[in-house]
Amino acid sequence: MPNSLPLTARQIAVSAAVGAALWLTGVIVIRLGFSIDLWQAGWPLALLYAVTIPISVPPLLLLIRAAGLGPDLLLAGLGVGTTVALAMDGIALVWFPAFYGPPGADLGPPAAWLLWAVSAQVLVALVYLRGR
Repeated sequence: MPNSLPLTARQIAVSAAVGAALWLTGVIVIRLGFSIDLWQAGWPLALLYAVTIPISVPPLLLLIRAAGLGPDLLLAGLGVGTTVALAMDGIALVWFPAFYGPPGADLGPPAAWLLWAVSAQVLVALVYLRGR
């Protein structure tokens, strides 16, 4: 059966690896957030939401460069990376919640931020493509 995905095997692997690395980065941010009591509603959490958008630019540029994605392939590569990250998150939240924080921690606010971060990444990619 021919590959109907326009990405090469290398582009898929690099996109998946970048997605996994971004997920791990999100886990680290969440763990650090628990250590500084970030996950309560207030200005620090609002600031994290706000800075997530510009902080999404370097990983997008890394994905483009490392995977060799042109504008016509960017969303496909981003889709692969996003799928990997969301799958890892879905598995970890259910079976390995200790990755994210202390036992019994309310994982709702950090999980919501992680979803926001994924949507910010897609938004940044769309704005990037619009400028091309």
